[in-house]
Amino acid sequence: MKKKNIIYGILCGAGGILIGVFANKLNTVYGGALFTIGVLLLVFSTIKLDK
Repeated sequence: MKKKNIIYGILCGAGGILIGVFANKLNTVYGGALFTIGVLLLVFSTIKLDK
């Protein structure tokens, strides 16, 4: 496995963790921001892994 694929895999996992932890805290600015960051990390790393 390439080093970049490992990094993107870790980012994908981190995004999933952020989504899972902050899914019930969307009514706060902090929770909503971290949930959004998690979604962006997950989408970005999935696109990079797919290439």
